[in-house]
Amino acid sequence: VKPINEYIFHSKLIVSKAEFITLYNSRNKNLTKEELKLRNEQYISKYLSLIKENKKPAENYFYYYHLGNKFIDNNKYNDALKAYQSAYKIYVRHNLNKKDPFYYNILLSIVKVLLFKLNNFEEVMPFIDELIEIAHNIPDPLFFKAYYYQKKEAYEKAIEIYLKTIDIINNKN
Repeated sequence: VKPINEYIFHSKLIVSKAEFITLYNSRNKNLTKEELKLRNEQYISKYLSLIKENKKPAENYFYYYHLGNKFIDNNKYNDALKAYQSAYKIYVRHNLNKKDPFYYNILLSIVKVLLFKLNNFEEVMPFIDELIEIAHNIPDPLFFKAYYYQKKEAYEKAIEIYLKTIDIINNKN
């Protein structure tokens, strides 16, 4: 049995991620922006229904995460942040496995929205620090921290962290 994050629950059918991506790309490649926006709104409604109907609230992190992605697709960044934060809170409240890559993706999504879409530098640092804690050998979280310090005009600190980021990248190659 594969872990839950190996599957996509699409319209109450369970399909593999590869099957879902193929299906999604084939259905969306010829849509106009307005048609795609409408389709995303339909997915948003579907995810909200699944969350409401779900008898196992601990599993709703999955739906909230994908709901956030659909909000991102429709440029609704505040709604996306709320959805991602709901997924995060479920993980924490139910003490789910924080080593699961899905948890990393939830944190990563929160950080990206806060830093790059909402420019909210006040709330982002705890999420960046948690990303670094669970994925200390991945350069992205350090890059986000350096970017944060750069935006705060703490240039010495930003440069120091950018250099650590480069070291991690160089050591992987």
